[in-house]
Amino acid sequence: MGAAWSGAALSSALLLISGCGDQPPAPAGPVALADRHPPQVVLVTLDTLSADRLGCYGGRDVATPHLDSIAADGVRFARAAVPMPQTAPSHASLLTGRSPFSHGLTDNWHSLAPEVDTLAELLLRRGVETGCFYNVFQFNDANLVQGFRTQVRDVSDLANDLLPKFFGWLDALPPAKPSFAWIHLFIAHTPFVPPDAHRARYVTADYDGPLDFSVRTRLELLRSGGFPPHYADEFLQLYDAEVAFLDERVGALLDGLRARDRLDRTLLLFMADHGESRALPTLGMHAFVASQETLRVPLLVRGPGVARGAVVESLVENVDLLPTVLESFGHDPVALLGELLDGRSLWPLLAADASEASDDAAGGAAGTLDADERVAFGALPCTPPPPGELPDVERLCAWQGRFKLVVQQRDGGEQEQLFDVDADPHEQHDVAAAHPNVVRALRRRLDDWLARTAARRAPAGPLSRAGQQMLQQLGYGDR
Repeated sequence: MGAAWSGAALSSALLLISGCGDQPPAPAGPVALADRHPPQVVLVTLDTLSADRLGCYGGRDVATPHLDSIAADGVRFARAAVPMPQTAPSHASLLTGRSPFSHGLTDNWHSLAPEVDTLAELLLRRGVETGCFYNVFQFNDANLVQGFRTQVRDVSDLANDLLPKFFGWLDALPPAKPSFAWIHLFIAHTPFVPPDAHRARYVTADYDGPLDFSVRTRLELLRSGGFPPHYADEFLQLYDAEVAFLDERVGALLDGLRARDRLDRTLLLFMADHGESRALPTLGMHAFVASQETLRVPLLVRGPGVARGAVVESLVENVDLLPTVLESFGHDPVALLGELLDGRSLWPLLAADASEASDDAAGGAAGTLDADERVAFGALPCTPPPPGELPDVERLCAWQGRFKLVVQQRDGGEQEQLFDVDADPHEQHDVAAAHPNVVRALRRRLDDWLARTAARRAPAGPLSRAGQQMLQQLGYGDR
């Protein structure tokens, strides 16, 4: 972000910060899954899934009965955040428990440094069998499959072979072997190729032109004046068709676990890596939009020891999944990662009943903020900065309670805006003038976070030629 993030205030913060601010508190001790012999955990990441498309989050336009059933049988997090609206950096945070400016992978065009420990590596060293199963996106080129002894990439857009390969792996496990599996469904992401039945149900628009729905094409259309007739309508309807098909794949996973008598013995965690921008000015351009629409995502958890039908209003982040899973296997995440860990275990919230409420949900109700409340930080993807330098980011944000601070770089200057995202989820009305104390408090937390994470940042690695070609085939163009 140039001069905005390299001034004296941040230099001072780098000298002053030493494990304070938003570091997670030390847990009381490792949590073990109830009735687990052996422990089994399955993490499912759902690409480009906006929370508002699911029935359990209030959506009414798309049939999502299987994801809704997980919410009914487990815990739904109403305020779950990711740090960047792009696949590689968001997954890197989830799999390392570290923010992007700490683990170093801040865009799709680089790879995670080999020295950064992943959840799979930590578990594999402790006797847990690990397997990852994903389609389309080349997580191997981004170095995000470190620690998975079994690695399966399904090249089909429909993920036809993904679940059969997963169940084959699961069935072959020794009965007494603890296991961790990561499944990624790259479905609700362009290019849209829903099955005919889903297309027939959701797509009624009549766009028949030559243009595709790639990121590159939409960006060119937006720069040249807008979309041709019916293009945007068909994009949105195709997206809904993909979401409905994604839900069917989730249903097949649940059915397969149920048939093996594993469903109620497996901890299941479902989370999106980011949402999708559905507003016309930024249609489908999630990687360019750091808003609630792209950074607030669905998070559902079901399994042993997890409350049934509970809704958690506390603000949580995707970096919280690593410590949660580690504690599920009886390991102390703070003892393993120390000050590198940005997340905190969700178990105190998972075990809560449906009446759970927190100060985080009501934060700022009187126009003030509690210094001890959780803050979720977000940013647009950016080129990894050189060692010792702060990131050059076009847009940064800090979300706490009902308020969200947005810091935007424009015309060589900086603009601060504050939004009440409870009353204004689309961030249309700047209320900074009415809440100057909130702006100052959130800006201080944001600056401290940037300095702290920059002080322990790992270097990003290069992306292979195959990884670059994959991104180009998805319509991202050249870096």
